[in-house]
Amino acid sequence: MTPPTKTWKSAEAKIAAYFPRGKRRGADFKNREGAGGKNDVLTEGWSVEIKHSKRPTWGLMMAAFSQAKASLENPTDIPVAVIHKEGTDYKNSLVVMTLEDFADHFIGQSTE
Repeated sequence: MTPPTKTWKSAEAKIAAYFPRGKRRGADFKNREGAGGKNDVLTEGWSVEIKHSKRPTWGLMMAAFSQAKASLENPTDIPVAVIHKEGTDYKNSLVVMTLEDFADHFIGQSTE
């Protein structure tokens, strides 16, 4: 496989490598039900959506997390969005999830 040439493809590949046996999924525009694409990273136990942006916004982060949550392959997968700001080191990317999802997956409780 040749290395990705576009910056966002390269960002997806580099960030995917942070996850256990993580690989960039590549183009996959519709799931089996025809409702949108799958998550960006092939890895077990996670649903990862990656966004690479010059100016990441709250809206971009929330939309990316919502996309990760909608793309769960298994109900026990952990949905996260990884936000990379163009020009920064990949290790400084942000991992985004809602507080409720964080509590459900890592603390074992929520407010509901």
